[in-house]
Amino acid sequence: MTEIAVLPLTPETTREIVQTYITKQGMLIESPGLFVGHIVKQSGGNPQAIADMLDDSAKERLVDKQHIREMCHAAGVRYFDFTPVMIVALASSPSAPATRNCTSSPGCWRR
Repeated sequence: MTEIAVLPLTPETTREIVQTYITKQGMLIESPGLFVGHIVKQSGGNPQAIADMLDDSAKERLVDKQHIREMCHAAGVRYFDFTPVMIVALASSPSAPATRNCTSSPGCWRR
């Protein structure tokens, strides 16, 4: 199987796709601006996320504000990997001063 890298769509392109879909499907949406903006934000430009959210919403007779707020898609979420930051932070932090001083005292650990 060959993988093809697809760059995220721009917000303008995503907006056009969503508006075209709404028009062609004849969807009833309580707040079209909120709906379009929410899909643009939640999808992150991911075409699969856009298609899935539109397909799920098209099943509703009326897409109300509550449905719009509840919409989300895992494919559109971008995560920042903090692992390198944590490694550097932990490697550069000195040992706790109490532990360092405690090892030199004979009765320190008996407290």
